[in-house]
Amino acid sequence: MIPFVTKLTATAAVTNAVCLAQQKVGAGNLTINGTLAVAGVATLNTNNFGTKVTIYSTGDLHGINFTIYGTGQYGNSISETLVGPNNATVTSLNYFATVTRVAVDASVSTNVILGNANATASPWFVPNRHQVANMGIGCQVGGTVNYTVQVTFDDVMNQATSAANQFVFSLPTSLTAQTTSKLDSILFPVGAVRVVLSSSGGAVTDFVKMTIIDSCLGPSF
Repeated sequence: MIPFVTKLTATAAVTNAVCLAQQKVGAGNLTINGTLAVAGVATLNTNNFGTKVTIYSTGDLHGINFTIYGTGQYGNSISETLVGPNNATVTSLNYFATVTRVAVDASVSTNVILGNANATASPWFVPNRHQVANMGIGCQVGGTVNYTVQVTFDDVMNQATSAANQFVFSLPTSLTAQTTSKLDSILFPVGAVRVVLSSSGGAVTDFVKMTIIDSCLGPSF
């Protein structure tokens, strides 16, 4: 059996990776000019990995809707609407690979910045659904991390399915919010499996590596 292996390394949270501090008169698009932006596109992750987007302001922007457009982990077009922050940070539910546009439905009269969180998701592993479920999962960590292994029963390769309408479940506590290396198994059929790095110590050497051995290993995407 050939194992499926994926490794998540720490991604530093950069508050202005997508949009530098700016205001906007009237509804329209913000300028994508953050530290990770080139020619109006902010690239947050590559190789089928995804990162959450953050919006921060010291003002009260909760009456404004911010719609983030971009691509997901597999290059599919995704979008998500977030209610603006009120002297705080709001974070997307979706994991974005790129951000191509940020639209607001009203004037933004206080500086707002958009960036990326340090929450990162691995590619989904899709097991062979036509075989008896018997899957071993091992997670090896290095440095300071907090990770969770998640499963879904949805079709993750359906490009119309985004995190907003995708039901994702964390595995039992043995692989949820863990900080050390762990081993467990799945003995029931699932649609897909991934590991999410929720936080890290910020060092480039922080990582979690997930290895899966399936009784009949299917394709990984």
